[in-house]
Amino acid sequence: MSESDRRAATLAAVEGFYARVRAGKVDTTPPRANRKRDPDAAPTEYMEQGRVCDWLRAAQVIYFAVPNGALLGGSPQQRQVRWRQMARVGAKAGVPDLVIASPAPLWPDARGVALEMKRAKGGTVSPEQEAWHALLRSCGWIVIVGRGADEAIVQLTKLGYGQKP
Repeated sequence: MSESDRRAATLAAVEGFYARVRAGKVDTTPPRANRKRDPDAAPTEYMEQGRVCDWLRAAQVIYFAVPNGALLGGSPQQRQVRWRQMARVGAKAGVPDLVIASPAPLWPDARGVALEMKRAKGGTVSPEQEAWHALLRSCGWIVIVGRGADEAIVQLTKLGYGQKP
């Protein structure tokens, strides 16, 4: 393809995009990150989980996040396509937000610890999450539902994390 053909194809794609925008076929809602947040609103689950991750890092706990709750940008159709792609390579709806690989100091026989984060106010556990929690518990895992960072940290401390030896 020549340079002039590439330019013409790019111009046609851009013009097509703007035609779809004018026709109302493209989601032009600004990303959530650009919207103003009410300072009196309860912290988001994202904010609460960030605080827990900060605490886990400071306590030198080995953990990782499961990105199932990641914001999938684009139109509803684009998000659906992206979720199907993720599911094909192993993403599962309802899997807990954080997996703690460090053994629980006060529960060494537990197979692992999974932490589901919720907002302190208004967060609810979905049926898919409840099913995963039951499955993990039946496999010997400890599952915590932290309703806010403070509650999650208290529960992690009860398992022996963050305590000085």
